[in-house]
Amino acid sequence: MRFPSVLLACTLSLMSLHSVAKDESLLDLRYEAEISPNAKVVKSNGCELVIKAPEDVRLNKETLGITYADNAIISKQAPTLWLNQALLDLKRLGFKTAAADEGQNLAQQNVLSVQLDKAYVWFHSMNIYATLVVNTSLQNRQGAVVSKQYRVIGTKSNWANTDSEYTTTLNIAASRLLEQLSTDLAQQCKA
Repeated sequence: MRFPSVLLACTLSLMSLHSVAKDESLLDLRYEAEISPNAKVVKSNGCELVIKAPEDVRLNKETLGITYADNAIISKQAPTLWLNQALLDLKRLGFKTAAADEGQNLAQQNVLSVQLDKAYVWFHSMNIYATLVVNTSLQNRQGAVVSKQYRVIGTKSNWANTDSEYTTTLNIAASRLLEQLSTDLAQQCKA
């Protein structure tokens, strides 16, 4: 009768490992610039830019993707806070950025509004991929509004399948977004 007790012990061990794997999918999502050395970034000459807090319009607001074990990836904080950190980092590209305050008079200012349409990261083979889709609207000082959708992808090798690698891949996608956005914003600020 030793076999059932060994089987029970093995089953309980596997169940405890499975619960640890689920905890590993909780990301501490913090923005850190991941600019590619080959990036063609247009720097601004001090364009002043007020950035409204991003709006989350994703269909699935619960998860950010899946891990190698098909566990849902969940962020400890709202992804819009992470995206806001990234957008404020446009200052590194020569913009004078400021977060919009609630009730602030935004007339005769360059105002950037962003909607987070998709933020998704996943594992495949030996790589991690992230897709970021945002809808932007820039109102310049004269009141003209230019809207555009950006879709960017980040990818990196998956060395240890850690939470930080999923976060880094999302940061790569966000940095690519800034690379594209800076080009368009620099032109629109001149208008």
